[in-house]
Amino acid sequence: ALGRPILQFVVGDHSPDRPGCRPCQIVTRSGEERPVEASIARLADGRGDGLIIVCRDIGPTVALSAQLTYRAEHDALTGLPNRNQLLTRLGAAVIDASGARHPVAVGFLDIDGMKRVNDTLGHAAGDELLVAVARRLASSVRAGDTVARLGGDEFVVVLGRIDGPARAEAVMRALMQTLSAPYQVASQPVTVGVSASNAWIWVTRHTQWV
Repeated sequence: ALGRPILQFVVGDHSPDRPGCRPCQIVTRSGEERPVEASIARLADGRGDGLIIVCRDIGPTVALSAQLTYRAEHDALTGLPNRNQLLTRLGAAVIDASGARHPVAVGFLDIDGMKRVNDTLGHAAGDELLVAVARRLASSVRAGDTVARLGGDEFVVVLGRIDGPARAEAVMRALMQTLSAPYQVASQPVTVGVSASNAWIWVTRHTQWV
């Protein structure tokens, strides 16, 4: 770095008119960018104005913040979005649906037989089954759709820009068929039932609820 401009290594707004601490990026020798907090102050040593930039590594803090945000928005067992994140994504889907003039459907799924699995194979096996259910659901919808866990054996599916009720019902039947296939839990085959709520919420351009 000797003899080279500091802004080749510290990426951010370092105007001398804005002294103080602010987050920025340090570019390492390998080209990797790492998050730091830069303290910037003017230097007047009689030979011309300059800047003193002191950088503090905030990588662990940034990583911890991201981890806490993830935990606040996702179910601890399955990794699916939780109720809070579901509401956020549903709101975004409604806005998108009203602008694109396509409906968005919301379906509710209950897994039947969880008590039997917990009583016969143990709660660890029940958790294993819920994780398997979550994976099947997540892999059976489009990338822009949302699968969330409300808690227990209750799951919610948000289908954005769906082509009408018939298509939504077809997706629901396919999901129920997928979830009803046997699972391998605690080295034993397990089959569960799936119940779907009758209430599908449709948001049209005029925000009509059916």
